[in-house]
Amino acid sequence: MKTLKSIASGSALAALSLSAGAYESDFHFGLTWWLARQTGFDLQQSQEIARNNELTDTGMLDAKHAMIWELCIWRNTCASKMTRAMHFRSKTPPPAEPSAREVTEGAVYAEAQSISIIKTPKHEEPKVQGWFGQALHGRQDAFSHAGQSDTVWPFCPTEWLWTHPITQGGFLAHDADQTFRNTDKCAKAALKTYNLMLQYRVTMKLSTKPKEPGELTGRIGKFCEAQTKAEKALWFKAEHVPQGDAIAKNTSLKDGGGNFAGAPRIDLRPGPPLAKDVQGSVPEYEQQEPGWLPSIAINEDLKSFLMNATPSSSPQGKEFARGFLKAALTTPPHKMPAGVEVFWGKKDFVQADLDITKLLRLRLKDQGNADTLSVKAGSVNPDDYLTFTEENWQAALIPVRGSKEPALVGERDGNIVVLAILRNAPNDVLMVEVKPDQTVNIQILVAH
Repeated sequence: MKTLKSIASGSALAALSLSAGAYESDFHFGLTWWLARQTGFDLQQSQEIARNNELTDTGMLDAKHAMIWELCIWRNTCASKMTRAMHFRSKTPPPAEPSAREVTEGAVYAEAQSISIIKTPKHEEPKVQGWFGQALHGRQDAFSHAGQSDTVWPFCPTEWLWTHPITQGGFLAHDADQTFRNTDKCAKAALKTYNLMLQYRVTMKLSTKPKEPGELTGRIGKFCEAQTKAEKALWFKAEHVPQGDAIAKNTSLKDGGGNFAGAPRIDLRPGPPLAKDVQGSVPEYEQQEPGWLPSIAINEDLKSFLMNATPSSSPQGKEFARGFLKAALTTPPHKMPAGVEVFWGKKDFVQADLDITKLLRLRLKDQGNADTLSVKAGSVNPDDYLTFTEENWQAALIPVRGSKEPALVGERDGNIVVLAILRNAPNDVLMVEVKPDQTVNIQILVAH
């Protein structure tokens, strides 16, 4: 029997492979929008290219639960190939060991999708511009994902997995996401993006001439060097990129000042965002792009499960999931041990402390501190954390696509698996495992 421990451990890497947009919204949306404007695209065209680039990550968040289940637990080759096309443009497709399918930033395959769209006619059509934005996402990730995927989790078959490269900390690190950690690579990715945009515009009649690449290098360098959300937001403001706070919020960087937990959502709807919408109430992304899927070939069974993830689950499993998540989100942070103790099952004090740390990590207002969080007795400052209420705790979670449940609850071999993603911590996945002997294990899976 494969224990739930095995399932949870294996899924850690699967979580990464779904949306692992090394480089985050600051690059995929904000900088891409800015580069499009420098190329001469108008506001609407720039938005269409940038939003579809961003949707390759953000638009799949409400399908992430299903992808974790399919990619690792069920070893779905189609799911792994989909991940390769979206984020890890290796020449060698799965199944194959990571050493045989390294991502190379300069490989022909890394650019093949972008060139294919450039050769597609009717560049003036928003649909084609959207395809181009998706293609740029994979090309950009070829820089940040360059190298060999990690193989640290032995329970998940390595032939299917894609993770942050070993040379950049592997699947548990955000190093590949953050531009300041390798500014030269960031600049190369930006200029390659700009070069592809210049090629795309050749057949279009645009009224604005493109900037010379040399005019952009200094400004790109400042973008790449920014180390906090506040610094990114200031760069966007200086460069007249709309939604700067919203874009910066959706990164793993430290806040660096300002209340980014209260920043608005990114407006990913078609057309240039209106100032009143950016400052006001922008819909949740799944309400902006319901049912969004990438424009690549996808197995119909996988597509069906992504759109409506409903694995078999007992009433007891669903009851446990709702009770545990409610307690984990509504208990004041300094009272967390008592609040979730009833759900612990068999657990010693050391493991219980580690699990409290994991749960509190997800509720940090400044998610840039998540990787360095350590909780010691008496050290929890309630002001550092979000605490939800009886009325809003379910809204704090990204719903499972199709069912709209706050978490994906499935069962296999008598074990219960719960997958949940908090809106304020979309780069992490919470996995709770319950075995028939009532042993409860908690995992936080870094998913970006």
